[in-house]
Amino acid sequence: MPVGQAMTVRSVLEQSGRRFKSRVACVQSVDGVIQEISYIKFLEDVRALGTYFLHEGLKKKQIALLGKNSYEWIVVHSAALA
Repeated sequence: MPVGQAMTVRSVLEQSGRRFKSRVACVQSVDGVIQEISYIKFLEDVRALGTYFLHEGLKKKQIALLGKNSYEWIVVHSAALA
């Protein structure tokens, strides 16, 4: 990306997914079992939810997000921003 050009949340997510693919982006504990989520999995989850948001007519709409800190929260937040 050229110097001085603004990056969007979407472009950062896409670039990170391509660049770091199998590297660990997030770690979560589910029922006491540690799970590592790769950058590409995170990107796929954000894309899928973003597609759902578009399908439901939520483009450029305000979305409220309330919940505990979790991987799912991060995905929802990222999809809403992207």
